[in-house]
Amino acid sequence: MKLARGVTYTKSDEVKEGGHKILRANNISLGGKLVLDDIKQISTNVSLKNDQKLKEDDIFICLASGSKDHIGKVAFVESDTEYYFGGFMGVIRINKDKGLSKYIFHLLQSEDFNNYLRRAISGVNINNLNAKILGAYKIPLPPLEIQKQLVAETEKEEEIIASNRRLIDLMERKINQVLAEI
Repeated sequence: MKLARGVTYTKSDEVKEGGHKILRANNISLGGKLVLDDIKQISTNVSLKNDQKLKEDDIFICLASGSKDHIGKVAFVESDTEYYFGGFMGVIRINKDKGLSKYIFHLLQSEDFNNYLRRAISGVNINNLNAKILGAYKIPLPPLEIQKQLVAETEKEEEIIASNRRLIDLMERKINQVLAEI
């Protein structure tokens, strides 16, 4: 497992358009999804490293924040992108032979991991997550086939949950429509 830190830049490096696209903490939802709204751009004159670009199977993670609710939030990157990530952010890259990225991603979304972070993070104003803290979290690594099976089951359950949320939203709209007609 490798942790890569994001791009550091100054306010004067920011441009309105035509620059390198930089994702930040607000580009990860609390539900673990990549949100491609409000993307900063920085001048193409700023030197960027290739490992600061989001790639397929990356786990995009918030490494520093003033909020303990945001520290450690993750999103899974499904395919190579044109996006780089900012200095308070990072990516976890998994050696394909050692573990399945999506399996690790789901573990990092767990309540157990979030509870671990709250105990491990220090800092009065800015909470920081570093390789030492991440490395101290014990990740169970069953055989790859079991990892794949767990990921498939988790994603199936997530789809059921998403479907139920859509039904609830639909019912709420119908109820509000009926109430408005009364």
